[in-house]
Amino acid sequence: DFFTSRELEIISLIKQGLNSKNISDRLFISPHTVATHRKNILKKSNCHSSKELLEFCGKNGIPLE
Repeated sequence: DFFTSRELEIISLIKQGLNSKNISDRLFISPHTVATHRKNILKKSNCHSSKELLEFCGKNGIPLE
């Protein structure tokens, strides 16, 4: 699997339009942890923005809830 289950969860929340603070509140983790996940997700996918990341997921058939 390309992304971990937690990373997929965060990407799904990004797709819903949530920011890092909202994601941290929803998942009961710190905003710093969300920032680290976002950084790792972007690095893995070689993307530079959330928009680019969502396009990457669509093109590569990565299922988002």
